[in-house]
Amino acid sequence: MNKDLHWKAILSKIIIDVYTSRNRHYHTMRHIYNMLFTFDDLEQKEKISRDFRSCTVEAFRWAIKLHDIIIYSPQSEQDSAILAERLLSELLHPVLIEEVKSLILATDYNRDENYTFEQKLIRDLDLMILSTEGKTYNNYVELIKQEFIDNYKGTVQEFESARLHWINQMLLKSKIYSTSQFEPVEKYARINLNKEKERYGNKEIL
Repeated sequence: MNKDLHWKAILSKIIIDVYTSRNRHYHTMRHIYNMLFTFDDLEQKEKISRDFRSCTVEAFRWAIKLHDIIIYSPQSEQDSAILAERLLSELLHPVLIEEVKSLILATDYNRDENYTFEQKLIRDLDLMILSTEGKTYNNYVELIKQEFIDNYKGTVQEFESARLHWINQMLLKSKIYSTSQFEPVEKYARINLNKEKERYGNKEIL
């Protein structure tokens, strides 16, 4: 086995072990596979990588795999980017690693910047669950709630308050999705978020 194959095998095991850990309910391999499959589908139909200017497809795929390697830390995206750099140091050129880190950092939804097309795309892929049909969306909310409780040792009331704060932040954005590929489903994401918000009533926001 050559060096690259050896490190890819090691990384694959690390990724699978992390994303299948007991405290994961939504941010699992299913989430990663959904993002990868959707990206591959867009690539097959539209050759979407022709619009890539700031990163390679290889870096983009690694960013998808590693963007949630750490969750529920005070700065999850920054921590995930740092860990990604360490994990990829024996496999990718430093330039590609910087591309991966830049993409991971773009999934911090507390920040709105002048993102590249690639950064906008990974953000949209990460948030595509928001525009799914009712049953799928409600299941996502339940998984996020269980994950919050398991990782923060919090209560349902604390989850609902934190979730309401996040929903309000998302609804205040002029756009949830930033690429033409996802703009058509923006209205469904907003419908789902507003319906979920109504369920929480006048919860006190933490």
